[in-house]
Amino acid sequence: MSIDHVTRPLATAFMLRSCVCCATLFAPEVWVCRDCGGDLEWVPSTGRGTVVSWTRLDPAASGSGNRGLEPLTIAIVELDEGPWIYASIESCGREPRGARVVFEHESVVGRFPVFGLS
Repeated sequence: MSIDHVTRPLATAFMLRSCVCCATLFAPEVWVCRDCGGDLEWVPSTGRGTVVSWTRLDPAASGSGNRGLEPLTIAIVELDEGPWIYASIESCGREPRGARVVFEHESVVGRFPVFGLS
C-alpha cells in the first residue's frame, strides 16, 4: 500500500509514525523525527492505551441551539507504544481518567480518532 506523507491511512488498526533511521515512534501528527531528523513511515500500533487527561463537551449546555448533538469526551491517551495522542472517547458515561481504552475507528466527521473504554 502506497501512502504519501500527508495522509494517514484509514485502516482497521491505529497507525503511528516510525522513524526509518532510528525507529522512534511518534503520534500521527509528527512529520519528521525529532531525534535524528529522519523520514517517518506509517506503522500499525496495538491501538491500546491509557487516558491521561480528558474533558467533556456538551453542545446543549453551550446555549448555541445544538440540543440534538450528543456530549463528546475528548481525551489525551498515552498509547502502549509510548506516544500521546488526542482521541474521542465513545460511550463514556463515567470519568475516564486512568481508564484503559482501545481504538475503534477513524473519525468520519471529527478530527480525532475514536477510542472506546476497554
